[in-house]
Amino acid sequence: MRPVVVFVLAIFSPFALSQSIVNPYQYDRTTSADYQRLLSSSGSCDQKLIPAYIGDLVIDSKYDQSDSSKSSLSSDYDASSLKKVEHIRQFMSFVAQQSWRAIYSDSESERAKGVKCVSQNMRIWARDSALLRVKTSPTGVAQRKWFLAAVSSTLMQLDARYEDYSVTSEANDWLDDLAYQVIDDYNPRLVAQSKNINNHDYWAAWAVAARSVLNDDAELLSWSESVFDYAMNQVVIHQATGLGYLPKELERGSLAANYHNYAMVPLMYLADVLVVNGVDIDSVKTRLKALAGITTRFIVSPGSLDSYIGSRQKAVSEGKRVWILPYAAVFGKDELINQIVQAGKVTTEYSQMGGDLWDFYSGRISQ
Repeated sequence: MRPVVVFVLAIFSPFALSQSIVNPYQYDRTTSADYQRLLSSSGSCDQKLIPAYIGDLVIDSKYDQSDSSKSSLSSDYDASSLKKVEHIRQFMSFVAQQSWRAIYSDSESERAKGVKCVSQNMRIWARDSALLRVKTSPTGVAQRKWFLAAVSSTLMQLDARYEDYSVTSEANDWLDDLAYQVIDDYNPRLVAQSKNINNHDYWAAWAVAARSVLNDDAELLSWSESVFDYAMNQVVIHQATGLGYLPKELERGSLAANYHNYAMVPLMYLADVLVVNGVDIDSVKTRLKALAGITTRFIVSPGSLDSYIGSRQKAVSEGKRVWILPYAAVFGKDELINQIVQAGKVTTEYSQMGGDLWDFYSGRISQ
């Protein structure tokens, strides 16, 4: 049963009359409408399926909460929390691995096994309503939206590969319930225009938008758009450098570089979904590009902004640079992309986005 939520929506939603939401991922190799045939072929998954996680989502944060910048790891991270997170991530990894098999294997029998593994494991988790209607902590709430983001991003790849891709009605209902639960988790912050809105909200917006692509739910995408608009209004242009920064991510001290890039991932993929679905983001492109400017600077010259921030920056984790793919699709291969390429910092794979996305953007970027 879907949670009851109060949406923050534009009065005239561009999706209200849309028949279908366009998937920005494009798979340019040979495609065929044979997903259902692979699914109905003889045999079953040849891998050990991940049992549904049916416990609570009371999970501790890995960061020391007494540290105002939340940049120090906690010395007493709960072993129980780690066990819960690892179980959930096992499923995310399994779906990504088997989807890769279903997409890229040259052998039809291997593709069929990958398809079956994804479908069968999804059915198990859907049957038990995993991650729904359980006790949560703030980090548990965050884990739920990261889960939806990774799984939906992975399924978007299958959707781009197969013209006749679909999930079972049981799995479809489960994913819908997860998406509406994520809105229920994060919408109060948006309604209140909370000063604490940060990367968590942007990842929630991407998780919901990714789900909307798969089930053509205009309400979901409209909610994600409202979070995107809020984020763009949060961008501050630094007068001395002309770079755009997010105040809440700047507060992360030595992790400001990492968290700007981390926030940029969902924002840039969300911007791309909006653009390919006909939303005019021209009014915020200057802010978005200014934000890309600081994230690029953090990638290619991580120590150059230390004096502005007041703390030495840690190097940006590799996966967090994956925002460059939708950026290149929206803005073209401009000077920022050239800087990242010349620095040898190009990244196309991130587990939180469901794996490697190069084949789903290479065609658009090269156009």
